[in-house]
Amino acid sequence: MSPSVVLRNYSRVEEALVVCSALQDAGFDAAIDNLNHAILEWHVVPLIGGIQVRHPASQIDAAKVYLNEMVQTAEQRLIEATGETIEPIHPRYWHARVIALTFATE
Repeated sequence: MSPSVVLRNYSRVEEALVVCSALQDAGFDAAIDNLNHAILEWHVVPLIGGIQVRHPASQIDAAKVYLNEMVQTAEQRLIEATGETIEPIHPRYWHARVIALTFATE
């Protein structure tokens, strides 16, 4: 087995788990470093450099291509799975909705 390299650092456990699971489901040998620290001591994640998703160096290029393809086709795959189109929320509208919900709950 080739030495492992860091594919990417994530600041949230959920993101790292989704990426690692997607790679493992596709047959890649991905693993998460310092997962226990991230779950039990979540406040130190920035200090330890984030949650590292590691991958064998020999498969790193194929894993990056696979993840990029997943991102590019996510909307189409969601439409195929649910049969519904989605309407993206633009950041400026999102802020307005958050402000409106904040005032509505006060």
